[in-house]
Amino acid sequence: MDSDIKLKWCIGASPSTLKKRAQYHALIREFFIDRNVLEIETPILGNYTATDAFTNSISYSASSHHTGYLQTSPESYLKQYIAKYPKLDIYSLTKVFRDDYPASQHQPEFTMLEWYRHGFDWQQLSDEVIQLIDILNRKNSAKQEIHITKISYQECFERYVGESIYDDTIKWQEVYYRFQENAPEVIGVGEQDDKLWKQLLWSQVIETNFKTKQGSNQITVVYDYPEDLSMMAKLSPSPSISKVCVAKRFELYYNGIELANGWEEDTCPHNIYRKMQHDIKERQQRKLPTMSIDQPLIDSIEKMAPVSGVAMGIDRLYAQIQNLPSINQTLAFYSKTI
Repeated sequence: MDSDIKLKWCIGASPSTLKKRAQYHALIREFFIDRNVLEIETPILGNYTATDAFTNSISYSASSHHTGYLQTSPESYLKQYIAKYPKLDIYSLTKVFRDDYPASQHQPEFTMLEWYRHGFDWQQLSDEVIQLIDILNRKNSAKQEIHITKISYQECFERYVGESIYDDTIKWQEVYYRFQENAPEVIGVGEQDDKLWKQLLWSQVIETNFKTKQGSNQITVVYDYPEDLSMMAKLSPSPSISKVCVAKRFELYYNGIELANGWEEDTCPHNIYRKMQHDIKERQQRKLPTMSIDQPLIDSIEKMAPVSGVAMGIDRLYAQIQNLPSINQTLAFYSKTI
């Protein structure tokens, strides 16, 4: 966020809405108690942060010996905990921070629910996410049935863009302007930056097809992400495309709003280290702040049993359940730029 931009805190949710928020929090905790998943309180201040190029962290400096980052997720600490106590299922319901502008579906400070389940593959974990959403939805007065669509990342491009993401001959900048011919010129993206052109196609073309009328309770689960978007997920051969590996990762959209991101964890520390090194190189190429590798996390990876994890934006979920157009209406206080 631009250093010249200032934030003003405003009062948002009414007392009746905050009462519902407290009830939803209680239902989440009951959900995990029933499944023997332990709540863990994780640090807000940390020495390390996410390395990927599309996560903007907020740094802090209280003194010369007390510096670091506000955490973008509880991931590192939760993994360190299950490395110490293998096969323990855990979750965290906590504040996290991203250096992005306030908007109707985002605040620089927001609430995240993240949990880890041993013995679950990504399908089982995505089903559990849907079960939790259904329980919270039924707490609302309008108990509409949830409608579920599951589609692979590759199929999304084929269906909505008409191209295969695995076709190396495609010029993705040209594809983008084919769909966005009346849009302003994109500044600062190189002609050969295929990853970012595909990301723009995803956010500005494909995701619009997931959007439905708020309150329609439509869930879309996208799976089989390409290797360059694997994050920390396991890779496996594509079931439909030869000589291609896909990530055992999913993202869940609720009425078109991106809500949850999960995967089967890659428990090879060498793989994760290489991914972080690649992230750091990409950040340098994009002239972004360089982050150090989270060595405590790397050290924990090899001690982890097979596990799947997922993170969910709670403010977005509560807004969708209550048919509110902005997450600001679910928060006691929200920020806006001045």
